[in-house]
Amino acid sequence: MEKSGRTPVSQVDFILEDHGSILFLHPQNKSAEDWVNASVSQEGYQPNWPSVLMERRYAADLIQGLQSDGFVVSFGSQVVH
Repeated sequence: MEKSGRTPVSQVDFILEDHGSILFLHPQNKSAEDWVNASVSQEGYQPNWPSVLMERRYAADLIQGLQSDGFVVSFGSQVVH
């Protein structure tokens, strides 16, 4: 049974991992991968594409874009709709 106020992992489109000065954004489904391919440049160092390696300063804008497009992002224990 789903706990109130929690989003099941199966409904999370992206997982954001914090590694200090850098963050990894991991798409969890085909729609998420399609969004990354259409919206994020592969220029620069992207060793785990379609997971996106980014500097912390870019994360807020990227998450805002994901939210605007209706995606769900998990960041640690927080889920952002």
